Amino acid sequence: IDIDPRLTSAAVAHLLENAARYSLADSAIHVRAWADSEGLRIDVRDQGPGLDPAEIERLFEPFYRGQGLRSRIPGSGMGLAIVRGLLAAQGGRVWAQNVEPRGAAFSVAVPGRVLKAPEAGHP
Repeated sequence: IDIDPRLTSAAVAHLLENAARYSLADSAIHVRAWADSEGLRIDVRDQGPGLDPAEIERLFEPFYRGQGLRSRIPGSGMGLAIVRGLLAAQGGRVWAQNVEPRGAAFSVAVPGRVLKAPEAGHP
């Protein structure tokens, strides 16, 4: 996929760091990535306490931290704002939702031209 790998990988690194920070101890973080006709898609799912539905959009604002965990987990509230900016710089977007039975999913869409993979033995 023809995208900016530095911007995209930095955005995904922030999402992985958040998933590790907010997940329950020893729980799995699931990452799924695929290409479709629009470009690259990535889902990062954790098994933490989930998101307050009233705060989901605010989580992407600079310096905003969720009410429920802000006093227990350190952070500046800039991570998700940075993710949104890195993706917006290349026409992409990020959004969040709760998943069952518990946890949160952060999804990324990055537009890009899907390139044909080279045949074996041909660069």
